[in-house]
Amino acid sequence: MTEDLPHLWAKSPAKEATTGESLTEHSARTSAVVPLIRARIGVVDGIWDESWWPAVQLAALLHDGGKIDPGFQRQVRTNTRWGLRHEVLSLGFVDLLVTDQEVRRRVAAAVVTHHRPLHGDATRSILPDNLSQDQQALGQAFTVAEDDGTVRALAAWFADAAARVGLPVDRSRLGGLTRDDIRAGTLTLLRDLAEDWWYPGTEQGGLPWVLLQGVVTMADHVASAHGELLTGEPLRGYGDRVRVRLAAAGHRLTRAQEEATAAHHLLLVSPTGSGKTEGGLLWAEAAWRQVAEQRNALPRVFYVLPFLASINAMALRLQEEDGVEDVGVLHSRAGMFHLNELIEARAAGSDDRPEPTVDDAATALDHVNASRTHRELFRVTTPYQLLRAAFGGPGDSSTLADTVNSVFLFDELHAYEPRRLGMLLAMIRLWTQELGGRVGVLSATLPERFRRILRDTIAGRLDVVDGFAGVRHTPRHRLRIGGGHLTSPESVDRIAADLHAGQAVLVVANNVADALDLYDLLGPVAKEQGGEAVLLHSRFRNCDRAQKEKRILELFGTDRRSSRGLLVATQVVEVSLNVDFDVLHTSGAALEALLQRFGRVNRRGKRAPASVWVCEPEYRRRRGGGEETWADGVYDEVPTRLCWAALQNHDGETIDEADAQQWLNAIYDSPWGDTWEKEVLVSQERFDEDYLDFRSPFADREGLRKEFFATFDGVEAILSDDLADYQADRRQGEKGQGALLASRFLLPLPVHLSSSGHFDRRHGITVINGDYHPELGLKGIVRETRYQPGEIL
Repeated sequence: MTEDLPHLWAKSPAKEATTGESLTEHSARTSAVVPLIRARIGVVDGIWDESWWPAVQLAALLHDGGKIDPGFQRQVRTNTRWGLRHEVLSLGFVDLLVTDQEVRRRVAAAVVTHHRPLHGDATRSILPDNLSQDQQALGQAFTVAEDDGTVRALAAWFADAAARVGLPVDRSRLGGLTRDDIRAGTLTLLRDLAEDWWYPGTEQGGLPWVLLQGVVTMADHVASAHGELLTGEPLRGYGDRVRVRLAAAGHRLTRAQEEATAAHHLLLVSPTGSGKTEGGLLWAEAAWRQVAEQRNALPRVFYVLPFLASINAMALRLQEEDGVEDVGVLHSRAGMFHLNELIEARAAGSDDRPEPTVDDAATALDHVNASRTHRELFRVTTPYQLLRAAFGGPGDSSTLADTVNSVFLFDELHAYEPRRLGMLLAMIRLWTQELGGRVGVLSATLPERFRRILRDTIAGRLDVVDGFAGVRHTPRHRLRIGGGHLTSPESVDRIAADLHAGQAVLVVANNVADALDLYDLLGPVAKEQGGEAVLLHSRFRNCDRAQKEKRILELFGTDRRSSRGLLVATQVVEVSLNVDFDVLHTSGAALEALLQRFGRVNRRGKRAPASVWVCEPEYRRRRGGGEETWADGVYDEVPTRLCWAALQNHDGETIDEADAQQWLNAIYDSPWGDTWEKEVLVSQERFDEDYLDFRSPFADREGLRKEFFATFDGVEAILSDDLADYQADRRQGEKGQGALLASRFLLPLPVHLSSSGHFDRRHGITVINGDYHPELGLKGIVRETRYQPGEIL
């Protein structure tokens, strides 16, 4: 049996350790992860043949062979930069041990691209511009090993490790192996790869190659993190628990919920507060079992929501109320979510909120990294985390591989504007038509026009479950049309009267400025009446926002509400926050947004129809936005005006939500709806062509990545008053712990406001002089004047 070669390291020593992880240990661990991934992914028709998985496992075994080079060994021991690519030298071991041409081609491609693209930007890719000349220089640069004996020992270890798990390797050249043989093999395979993959678009059917790269990358990341991949059925027993809970309250599953469990792909359209979430999860439980059996897989379940607040609330609900174990949270601020939960746990029973510690940050990051390395089979996430799969390449191909044969549950697709909706539909088409996925969509506000687009996208059996049909729903809302703007004296007096009457009042403004004005006027009124007053919008520091969301659920949560008082909010309150109020006052908006706002009032329909007051918005231009006008500077003017016109005919009436669906259909059947559909379909086709063709699977796609993120209008900043604390936090701990602690001070801003501050290059963050209060958020920015060198004054 070959020795384990402990003197060859793959990783630098961990904290307080004196030795690094050995190359053989890491290689064995990475290889051992592949069968676990295979058990998860299962079978997909037309994607791979019998030799595909052996090639994946061989690539996982050999991917770091190039770390044998003394230059790399010095790097992991002394942090001295080596300057060469270990994955390139790893090709020498592939050339030595793998002779089957198709297997060899696959292994080589996966090995050399597990960190960088093969070609493209010369600063980021493996293949240089002047190929033959630079290859020779590259070959001469590698030392390979201190002696030929070390090379033979590592090659023999690779051969024995492969043989133990039944992988096809050739041992015929091991005996007289030299360093020159590894160098020559490296150059041979690098030339072969260049011929195969240099010209974009020459390789058809690139999807299997991206998945190949993705599985190897996933295995490497899981092994490097010493992580685990869970295997238990994520929603086991969920349906039974729901039925028991309902029976205890004298209820049972609704017809729509029962029908949802039998759907293939699901579209469940049902009123807010009618149990859509339960219906979707019941479907996901059944779909998981069907995919598991049909594809011999362990499907992943992705619950997809548009807003971070609703994701956090859903994750807590699933764990605390629905008994779902091991729920992963995937979004840009998942670290803050876990950090806040740790702090809340330590603060239990105390009025004091403790300061987060480095240990808290380390634990929170462990949770984040576990989800990023695909630990859980159930994850709550944003669509943008899943859209990253379209980038392919070493960074995101593992995300694509992890979505194969998975179950996707999308809550409230209405929330996405046409361009982003088109991107998401392109991914849904890929998942359902090529990658064995099941898709469920939940909505209270989905027009018939969108249903047709969804049906065409899936091109399979889409079962529509109509929660409105054949059921007599108790009217929950009475529509009232308010004169003047939401901020007008007339409107403010109406809201104050409801507060004096001891009601729980929800006020929803379309923008932060209006929300601030209304809270300033009405917050004192609520407090004078013995109630609470809370303001929620998008411009709070992370730490303050988390506490606000928790307080709102304590005061106004559907199952816990016993409070009078006031919540003034913007659109952030619309989606999936399980709150319940007595009355609503809102500015006019697109009908989908209004229906969501209505759904936060009289949520269970246990009271007489509650008043929902709608005031006409103001139409104005956006700063720097051209001649086009927007409702309160936020919503598209045309559909907002169409909605306002539809509402005028029903002032004073109780609202049947099925009728509201007809209003929605009429809006989307208009010329504006024609334009909307065209924008969605153009975005869908463009995303499919630009991102999902994978005809050149190993090319650098950084340009596409930058283009994608440029579509999102937002940055993060810190207040100048927080800069010292931010810097102090960043200096704490290691491996991102300080950055996570410091992130509690981050404040989201639209891009157009970032120019009001200055960019701190040292910390990579925009700093603003802001008028800020934890109760009110960011009220304004003191614009800085900074002269640049060479500027004419």
